[in-house]
Amino acid sequence: MRLTCTACGAHGSIEQFTADTDARRFMDMLLQLPAPVASQALRYTALFRPHKRGLTWDRACSVLGELAAMVKAGAVENYGRSIPASADAFASAMHSMLERRDALKLPLKNHGYLVSILVANAPGQAADREQQTEQQKRSDSQARHRQVESEAERMARMRAELQKAEANRMLRLGMK
Repeated sequence: MRLTCTACGAHGSIEQFTADTDARRFMDMLLQLPAPVASQALRYTALFRPHKRGLTWDRACSVLGELAAMVKAGAVENYGRSIPASADAFASAMHSMLERRDALKLPLKNHGYLVSILVANAPGQAADREQQTEQQKRSDSQARHRQVESEAERMARMRAELQKAEANRMLRLGMK
């Protein structure tokens, strides 16, 4: 039976895949991932495949090992902050990347894009974005209120000037 690895593009018999130490190590790591992540991980690993050749098993193991470490930690590091991320969040982020594969600059060099998706979708980040949106709305509302207030002040000033001009006119008419 001849197989093609969807992650690295390698061709060979099933015996070749199971005889290679790194290939076995890759499969072992893949099977140890939580089910939602494992279902996306093989195709995600393929995003690291160079254009003109297959992804080496050693590189595939390295990519999968880094991914497994982040999933096991249940968090990603972003600018020194630890952002919690569940296995489902990882699976969803990888699925999102795979759906936009054509828009990605391939091959990927690291997990940076995956991390950025996880950070953007993190519950705390969503709350922060919501808070920023609400704060912006309040700020915009206050600015509009100040603008309306200054408009009202301007109208009051103009009204006072008109009344003064009218009083002066009446005085002049009464004096004649």
